Amino acid sequence: MPELPEVETVKNELTPLVVGRKITNIKLLWEGIVRQPSAAEFRARLIGQKITGINRRGKYLLFSLSNGETLIAHLKMSGALIAGRGKTQEVRFARAVLYFNDGSNVVFRDPRKFGRMW
Repeated sequence: MPELPEVETVKNELTPLVVGRKITNIKLLWEGIVRQPSAAEFRARLIGQKITGINRRGKYLLFSLSNGETLIAHLKMSGALIAGRGKTQEVRFARAVLYFNDGSNVVFRDPRKFGRMW
């Protein structure tokens, strides 16, 4: 299970890679990763938004969005957020992928399916 220092490291590593980027698409490879709202509403509310900052509250990662809303992610026991470019199908156990306007993406990898996004 990622502890606070690991979650802080994830935040620090993702910040320069995603802050200022606009979400152009979201692929939910397992819709159960979205706690609420529905998967369709989740996608609709995020696509087109710019990530303005990332904070951590306990073990939750809080992605501030340009519309004033917040994307919340919890890695739970085995989750990881992997930033990259190109093909995401190479990431085993990928559950969700956020695509950005510069061609980069973030993959939520979670072998045990405990992680969640709100």
